Amino acid sequence: MKNRRLPLAFAALTILLLVALFGWVLKPGGPPLAVAKVTQEEFAVWAEYEGRLEAERLVMIMSRFRGSATVIDLAPEGERVKQGDVLVRLDASQLEREVHKLEGSETTARSEYESLKNAVNPLEIRDLEMKILESRAVLQAESEYLEASLPMVTEGLVSEKEIAQQKLKVDQARTQLENLEWKLELTRTHLHPAALNKTRAKLAEAEQDLQFAREQIENSVIRAPSDGNIVYKSLYVSGEYRTLRVGDTVFPNQPFMALPNMNELTVSAEVPEAELGRVLQGRNATIRLVAFPEIRLEGWVSSVGSIAQTPPGQPAWQRFFHVIVRLKAPVDDPRVRPGMTVTVQILSYFKPQATLVPRAAVSWEEDRPWVRVKSGSSIERKSPRLGKSNDRSYEVIDGLKPGDVVILP
Repeated sequence: MKNRRLPLAFAALTILLLVALFGWVLKPGGPPLAVAKVTQEEFAVWAEYEGRLEAERLVMIMSRFRGSATVIDLAPEGERVKQGDVLVRLDASQLEREVHKLEGSETTARSEYESLKNAVNPLEIRDLEMKILESRAVLQAESEYLEASLPMVTEGLVSEKEIAQQKLKVDQARTQLENLEWKLELTRTHLHPAALNKTRAKLAEAEQDLQFAREQIENSVIRAPSDGNIVYKSLYVSGEYRTLRVGDTVFPNQPFMALPNMNELTVSAEVPEAELGRVLQGRNATIRLVAFPEIRLEGWVSSVGSIAQTPPGQPAWQRFFHVIVRLKAPVDDPRVRPGMTVTVQILSYFKPQATLVPRAAVSWEEDRPWVRVKSGSSIERKSPRLGKSNDRSYEVIDGLKPGDVVILP
């Protein structure tokens, strides 16, 4: 009898040890075991990094006004504008008054030029041509009279003195004609062109002054060169570092506003060298704004830096690769602005059908995973071979199959 009791006692002790080890026998009325099933489903692993939202195209806005100008109107920051919309108005009231004077000066200079070109100079040329014709006729008449008088000298009808006087008249007529022809030539080639150039230069100066004043007035209205969202840059104004306000003075080539194109947004992130294999070009990415976590943007990895660098503020031994994630679609939400901090999750691994076990069911012993598998009324300890993991599951390479029931802690 005693020999029969020994195996029974040994069996009871074994059962108690199993209960202590695996916890699968429950006291009456105790809580049920927490279990989960090994599944087969889509599996994705995302690598998460901190980044900064940037506009791929950023147009800087500055004054093209010649000299300083006072701001009289400003578009509000953050407003979405289209190409041609008014961003800033500068005070041009004094120029508008000056334009009227310059228009009068330009009209006067043009009248002087047109008058000289079309009336004064042609009339002067015509007058000289008429005088030349008259002088030529006089020379011809005096020359003919001299020729007619020469035979009369032998007949005693004309004296030598009269002949000499007639020759003098012919020479004077010829000299007068040559002087008129020379004057006509000089007038045509030098005097009139010089006078026209002078009045033309005066007209050009008046036109340039008027055009400059009109351009200044046009430049007093700064319009958006492209679509985008208004972002003001901080400046040192009136002894303080701030953004531009109405009443402030701006100067030429002083950028005071940026116009990022919200249709071409990117995310810049720094990936540690050890995690470079998790980030591949072309992979999908999800972007969430730190300020507005409810906003979710979709993108893809556009480029991965080819050189490892140490960002400012990091130890020299820490090397990172610069990664650019491009958004798939334009952003219409006015809350989204360039320069904002974001969290970018990059798809590093994807399998349409993978055998998955919950992370909570996996324990580790000296870098070796193990799970407790429930099969009917028994529990078995197994050491599966695991692959990639995310925040919820491990991929099972071998050792478990879909439908297996595992014990959760």
